[in-house]
Amino acid sequence: MVQGTKTWDTSYLLILTTLFLPLYLVGIHPHLGLWGDNAAYLILSRATWSGEGYRLVSHPLDPLCGNWPPGLPLLLSVSGWLPLEQHILAAKLLISLLGVGCILLVYSHHRHTPWAH
Repeated sequence: MVQGTKTWDTSYLLILTTLFLPLYLVGIHPHLGLWGDNAAYLILSRATWSGEGYRLVSHPLDPLCGNWPPGLPLLLSVSGWLPLEQHILAAKLLISLLGVGCILLVYSHHRHTPWAH
Protein backbone atom coordinates (compact mmCIF):
# COMPACT_ATOMS: atom_id res chain seq x y z
CA MET A 1 0.00 0.00 0.00
CA VAL A 2 1.29 3.43 -0.90
CA GLN A 3 1.69 5.93 1.95
CA GLY A 4 -0.57 8.49 0.24
CA THR A 5 -3.33 5.90 -0.03
CA LYS A 6 -3.23 5.25 3.71
CA THR A 7 -3.60 8.98 4.37
CA TRP A 8 -6.54 9.11 1.95
CA ASP A 9 -8.19 6.16 3.71
CA THR A 10 -7.97 7.92 7.07
CA SER A 11 -9.22 11.16 5.55
CA TYR A 12 -12.11 9.30 3.91
CA LEU A 13 -13.23 7.87 7.26
CA LEU A 14 -12.93 11.26 8.95
CA ILE A 15 -14.97 12.91 6.20
CA LEU A 16 -17.71 10.29 6.46
CA THR A 17 -17.80 10.55 10.24
CA THR A 18 -17.85 14.35 10.17
CA LEU A 19 -20.70 14.40 7.67
CA PHE A 20 -22.94 11.73 9.13
CA LEU A 21 -22.44 11.95 12.88
CA PRO A 22 -24.23 15.31 13.26
CA LEU A 23 -27.13 14.01 11.15
CA TYR A 24 -27.53 11.02 13.43
CA LEU A 25 -27.29 13.11 16.58
CA VAL A 26 -29.92 15.58 15.36
CA GLY A 27 -32.28 12.73 14.58
CA ILE A 28 -32.21 11.23 18.07
CA HIS A 29 -35.19 12.73 19.89
CA PRO A 30 -38.37 11.16 21.30
CA HIS A 31 -40.66 12.25 18.45
CA LEU A 32 -41.64 10.47 15.27
CA GLY A 33 -41.35 12.20 11.94
CA LEU A 34 -44.39 13.00 9.85
CA TRP A 35 -42.96 11.20 6.84
CA GLY A 36 -41.87 7.70 6.01
CA ASP A 37 -42.65 4.41 7.65
CA ASN A 38 -41.22 5.03 11.11
CA ALA A 39 -44.56 4.82 12.93
CA ALA A 40 -45.52 1.61 11.14
CA TYR A 41 -42.23 -0.03 12.09
CA LEU A 42 -42.68 0.95 15.73
CA ILE A 43 -46.30 -0.24 15.78
CA LEU A 44 -45.24 -3.56 14.27
CA SER A 45 -42.37 -3.91 16.74
CA ARG A 46 -44.59 -3.25 19.74
CA ALA A 47 -47.26 -5.65 18.45
CA THR A 48 -44.62 -8.32 17.92
CA TRP A 49 -43.18 -7.77 21.40
CA SER A 50 -46.59 -7.90 23.06
CA GLY A 51 -47.45 -11.20 21.38
CA GLU A 52 -50.11 -9.85 19.03
CA GLY A 53 -48.12 -10.96 16.01
CA TYR A 54 -46.98 -9.09 12.95
CA ARG A 55 -50.11 -6.96 12.78
CA LEU A 56 -50.93 -3.32 12.28
CA VAL A 57 -52.74 -2.97 15.58
CA SER A 58 -53.39 0.71 14.90
CA HIS A 59 -55.67 -0.22 11.99
CA PRO A 60 -59.35 -0.79 12.85
CA LEU A 61 -59.36 -4.25 11.22
CA ASP A 62 -56.08 -5.30 12.87
CA PRO A 63 -54.72 -6.87 9.65
CA LEU A 64 -51.63 -9.00 9.27
CA CYS A 65 -48.91 -6.91 7.73
CA GLY A 66 -47.52 -7.69 4.33
CA ASN A 67 -46.25 -4.24 3.37
CA TRP A 68 -42.99 -4.10 5.32
CA PRO A 69 -40.33 -6.76 5.79
CA PRO A 70 -40.17 -8.08 9.36
CA GLY A 71 -36.43 -7.68 9.99
CA LEU A 72 -36.37 -4.14 11.36
CA PRO A 73 -39.52 -4.50 13.49
CA LEU A 74 -38.04 -7.66 15.00
CA LEU A 75 -34.84 -5.79 15.89
CA LEU A 76 -36.85 -2.91 17.31
CA SER A 77 -39.10 -5.21 19.33
CA VAL A 78 -36.19 -5.94 21.69
CA SER A 79 -36.90 -2.59 23.34
CA GLY A 80 -40.69 -2.94 23.11
CA TRP A 81 -41.05 -3.24 26.87
CA LEU A 82 -39.96 0.38 27.32
CA PRO A 83 -42.47 3.23 27.55
CA LEU A 84 -43.20 4.74 24.14
CA GLU A 85 -40.84 7.73 24.31
CA GLN A 86 -37.92 5.57 25.44
CA HIS A 87 -38.83 2.97 22.83
CA ILE A 88 -38.65 5.64 20.13
CA LEU A 89 -35.26 6.81 21.43
CA ALA A 90 -33.95 3.24 21.59
CA ALA A 91 -35.17 2.59 18.05
CA LYS A 92 -33.50 5.72 16.72
CA LEU A 93 -30.29 4.89 18.54
CA LEU A 94 -30.30 1.36 17.11
CA ILE A 95 -30.90 2.67 13.59
CA SER A 96 -28.10 5.21 14.05
CA LEU A 97 -25.72 2.50 15.20
CA LEU A 98 -26.69 0.39 12.19
CA GLY A 99 -25.95 3.40 9.97
CA VAL A 100 -22.53 3.91 11.53
CA GLY A 101 -21.89 0.19 11.11
CA CYS A 102 -22.73 0.49 7.42
CA ILE A 103 -20.30 3.38 7.05
CA LEU A 104 -17.56 1.35 8.70
CA LEU A 105 -18.40 -1.65 6.53
CA VAL A 106 -18.14 0.43 3.35
CA TYR A 107 -14.89 1.93 4.61
CA SER A 108 -13.47 -1.50 5.39
CA HIS A 109 -14.53 -2.82 2.01
CA HIS A 110 -12.98 0.20 0.30
CA ARG A 111 -9.69 -0.35 2.10
CA HIS A 112 -9.47 -4.01 1.11
CA THR A 113 -10.62 -3.75 -2.50
CA PRO A 114 -7.65 -3.66 -4.89
CA TRP A 115 -9.48 -1.75 -7.63
CA ALA A 116 -10.46 1.03 -5.22
CA HIS A 117 -6.88 2.23 -4.82
